[in-house]
Amino acid sequence: MSSPAVAPRPIADFIPAQACAVATSEKKWLFGLSPTFWYAAIAIWFGVFLNEHNLFFSQMEDFAHGEDHLLDGVGGGNVLRRMTFFWLGGIGLALLIGSNQTPWKVKPLLALTFCLPLVWAWTSILWSIDPGMCLRRLIVRTCCAVAAVGIGRMFTLRELCWLAVVVMGGCIGVGVLAEIGLGTFRPWAGGYRFSGTQHPNPQGMYLAAWCFASISLAWNERKYRVLLIGCALAGLTLLVLTKSRSATAALVITAAAVLLLQTTLRFKLFAGLSGGWLLAALILAIWLLQIDALRQLGEAVLMGRKEEADTLSGRNFIWPLAQHFIDKRPWFGHGFESFWTADHVQFIADELQFPVVEAHNGYLEVMLSTGRIGLGLHLLAVFAGIAAAARTLWKTNDPACGFITAVLIYSLLSACFESTMFGIFFVTLAAWSGVAHLAFGGREEESCPEEQPIAVPNQPRSALN
Repeated sequence: MSSPAVAPRPIADFIPAQACAVATSEKKWLFGLSPTFWYAAIAIWFGVFLNEHNLFFSQMEDFAHGEDHLLDGVGGGNVLRRMTFFWLGGIGLALLIGSNQTPWKVKPLLALTFCLPLVWAWTSILWSIDPGMCLRRLIVRTCCAVAAVGIGRMFTLRELCWLAVVVMGGCIGVGVLAEIGLGTFRPWAGGYRFSGTQHPNPQGMYLAAWCFASISLAWNERKYRVLLIGCALAGLTLLVLTKSRSATAALVITAAAVLLLQTTLRFKLFAGLSGGWLLAALILAIWLLQIDALRQLGEAVLMGRKEEADTLSGRNFIWPLAQHFIDKRPWFGHGFESFWTADHVQFIADELQFPVVEAHNGYLEVMLSTGRIGLGLHLLAVFAGIAAAARTLWKTNDPACGFITAVLIYSLLSACFESTMFGIFFVTLAAWSGVAHLAFGGREEESCPEEQPIAVPNQPRSALN
């Protein structure tokens, strides 16, 4: 008599959870991160630091470059800085190849909005006023796009947050040590602004993003929560010391917006009622104590920087000139990052009596570059990224998505006064790597079935018995 058939069980059912973990994951290093992560983080930090930072920046008078230096930069720039973009692009390509076993999970609409601004930028070479400059900038932007996709595909969302904390924290730490070593770290001095290794305004953006990444990780990383909260507090302190008004204001508004996304309706109602009560109590106290609230508030908002407050540090002179050139080519622009030629820089410097190589407004900068169409495509990509990250945050409660959402919202706010957050910058590279992860599919956190006792299938009784 034949024995009844026994359905084979998956071999994974007979492997203990510990063996599964060993078989499916790399050996973990510091903060529970893999060697691959640390090799990539060190390489990325090296490229970013050489590209965006200067150890002796805090010694520059008023943090300003001279006109000759700016014109030299327009003419060709630093060769080492240009090479770092190829370095970052090479890292991205290596990570993209290394992630070949991670399945592609393309979300068509999000992927399309991610790619369209770059496609339009390449198209703009057809009408660029300086095709050579346009081509160089397009190659750089393409290297950064490859880096973003490679990083997004290779790492999990948690690892992307850690990458932001490690790279930005390393740059900020070197900046503090550089100021201490050069004797320029004097927070007790009246006119002091913390700059570290770059201008206080982009340094403020670094610090704000560092705070976002640290708080996002602290939400789930119980083992390192104290360290991460300490990083966020240190970043907030240094941000105040930069006296960057736009960066600080954008941080406050962004934090409130992300908090509304991550909290329950009950908490929102409680926070709203509590905030209203505190505001009423504050107004009553001001009235009873007869404090000149408007003057005090104005001084607090200016963060001790009263000079040129009425002209927004010269921005209201720059913006009309930028708009004048935008009106000449409103829809298509002057070609991707091709407007700031030596002739335009010289003309604007003669008009303003001080040199500039940016519009100090991200929206105007993009319109000078690729016109209203380019700005529309860029904003479409940003809002699509915010929507995708927020939707993932609601579905999975993954706080790493809060970091992506925060940086993208922050970029929209800070772009009102700075061009940096709409340009090539590690802060935006980190956020767009997260969007690429959501758009094209990236590595997920490894999980293993809970350990269960080894099961042995029942054997049929022999016919002889």
